[in-house]
This record gives sequence, C-alpha cells and structure tokens, in this order.
Amino acid sequence: VMKGWMPGVGDFAFSLFSNKASPHSTKVSFYSAQERYGDRDDGEAVLRRALGGGGGTLAEHHEEGANVAIIQISLPLPLEVDFVFSSFKDSEIPATADANRIIQAAADFHADDALEKVINERRDAFSAKFDGIFGLKDAKCERRNKGNACWDGRITEVGQRVAKAALSEVLGQMSFTYGSWYKGKDPYDDKGVEVGPTGLFASAGHRTGAPSLFEEGFSLMLLRLWDPSIARELLLSWLSKIQPDGWIPPTLSLGTSSHKRVTHRHEKLPQSNHLATPPTILLALESMLEQGAASQSFLRCVTPHLVSWLNHIRRGQKGSVKHSYAWQGRERVRCKGGAHSGKMTVTTNSSGLKDYPRSRGSDFSVDSHVDLMSWVAASLRVLAKLDHSAREGGEEA
Repeated sequence: VMKGWMPGVGDFAFSLFSNKASPHSTKVSFYSAQERYGDRDDGEAVLRRALGGGGGTLAEHHEEGANVAIIQISLPLPLEVDFVFSSFKDSEIPATADANRIIQAAADFHADDALEKVINERRDAFSAKFDGIFGLKDAKCERRNKGNACWDGRITEVGQRVAKAALSEVLGQMSFTYGSWYKGKDPYDDKGVEVGPTGLFASAGHRTGAPSLFEEGFSLMLLRLWDPSIARELLLSWLSKIQPDGWIPPTLSLGTSSHKRVTHRHEKLPQSNHLATPPTILLALESMLEQGAASQSFLRCVTPHLVSWLNHIRRGQKGSVKHSYAWQGRERVRCKGGAHSGKMTVTTNSSGLKDYPRSRGSDFSVDSHVDLMSWVAASLRVLAKLDHSAREGGEEA
C-alpha cells in the first residue's frame, strides 16, 4: 500500500493482506498537520479536508512537508484483512536492504502464517487464563428464563464467549489520557476554569471522552482478579487526582478531543467540587484486601487519600435531617424522545442512578437519600477493615 523512509524509523512498508481478491481501489493522500500531544483536533480537521469532495471518497493529494498519510482502501465483503507495518531502523539496515525487501519480508511473514500462529497462541493463552481465574466451564448455574446462558445446569459456550467479550471490553478500554480539564465554581457552571494539564490511567469511560470514577470501581472488581497489579495502578492514578479539600473529580475529560465528544452529547464539561460520586473503588479495594492483592505498603499509601475523600463527601453531601445525606446538584430537565418527550423530570446524575425515582418537589434542600447513606456506611466499613489490616500488619509489612 505504501513505502518510504522516515528519520528514526528508516525504510518502512505498510502492507495489506486480504482473504479476498485485490482491493477494488487504493488511494493515498498526504497532508501536513500540526503536532500537539494529546490533541487530535488537527487530525480530525485534516480528515474533513481530505474527504471534502463528498461521498466519502478520498481525493489524491500531496502537501509539502506532509506528516500525515490518509489511506482509503475499498474491498469486497465479507472480508478478513491484516495490516502489516515493517521497518528497519537506520542502524539495522543491511547494505543491500531496501523497501522492496522489507515488503517481501512482510509478505513472507504473512504467507508463512506466522502472524496467525502468534494470534492463536495469544488467544489460547487468554482462554487458559480466563478459565483458570473464572472457572465458567465447570460452574453450575440455574436456568431462570428463556434467554439465559444456562443449559442443563452449566454455562453454555455462547455464555462463556459473552463473558470473555465483556472482559475484553474492559481490558480494551484501558488508556492513558493527557490534557487539561475544567473545574466549575458550582454544579450549574457551564464554563468553568481550565485546570492542568494532567494525565490519567483509567479503564472506564474513555470511549465517551469522560473516564468515570463511578464506573472505574466496577471495572476494578473484574480487573483485580485478572491482573491485581494493573488494578492497583488504575486505583492509584485516580487517587493522584485528589484535590487539597479531598475532592476527586467524578469524571475527567482530558484534552480537546475528549472535550468535543462530551459537549457533542450536550453534557457539561466543568466538574464541581460541590458534587460527589459513589465511592465504588472502595468496594474494589475491599475485594483486593480479601483477595490478598493489597500489600501493607500499598494500603498505607492509599488510606489517607481515601479518608480525605470520604470526609469531603460527608461534608458536602449533607441531608436535611441530622446524620443524613443527599446528592447535591439535582436538576430539572426536559425529556427528549420517547413517550415522555417534552415533559419535565428531575435527574440526579452524581448518584450513578440518575433516573432512580426520587422526590420531585421544588425544594431540593429538604432531600435525604438512603442510597448515599448506604454508600457512606459501606465506605466506613471498608476503612475500618483497612485500619484493622494495617494494625495487624505492623511496621514489618
């Protein structure tokens, strides 16, 4: 499809191998885009310019000083395609090597089924690890409805594949993002003040442009079984975003590209420290503690942050009754689409259960929410376990 030379890369070739006949068409265009780390704004602009002719057809183009190559390949369906990028660094190129030899090496690699062998090995290793951890092949189940993935007391092959796909979805979302975010002065601030830049390693919410601390806890419940070390890294990354007052932003949309995805859905970009989120990561940490996947040094590192965070939740989410709690930032919104389109409703986005039936009175200050009280009680239970574990471990742990 494409070959060339780049500083630090040397001769390279980008090849396509398909189980079908030759492509119907292959077009390559070269554009110049400003390079900004963590910002895909220019790349999107280049793509829009490249497809400006309409009909989704790429026009062949070559700009001076190009650093972006856009390739459009048309193939018949159904298809299976392998893209292979091959290169020799400058210092590794034999005297007789050239791009044609690299292309041939890629073709030989593909023809020898070497790539397919690697893929099959990795797939088998994944399945073996999955079966060893979750044991679904031997797990017993009870068929409750027609659509259940249970048959004759065992989980079906389809059910096991769905479970693997669910785990793969969580693993596939793990990403590191970098950029600035916006902090609002109150829950209703639509503009906010730019903060950062900073980085975040998270596994939940990247595809929406807004990694979610609430969703992260549930992902960690799964990941702590698959790879406890990665689960700890994810948890530490979120805790590193704690502010001086103990608040952790419920969602962190970092960088221009993520910001655009959030605003495109007509969601608010600024995060306010008046709002809290269910401390689901504490449940994941409790499971890690019971699993033995949290060392004493790790617990000593995270506990002060967790205490500070929970104290901020308890201070900022007080209910109307003494010792009660209520989610702040509830809003009246107009329903869009469906049978209730145009009608007014009240959302409680910060609770994680925004559609859960709650009071719809005009005065939210009289609210008290039992789910938040339950979260606080569960969090105090986990912190008590952490304290007990630290006392038992002593200074030698």
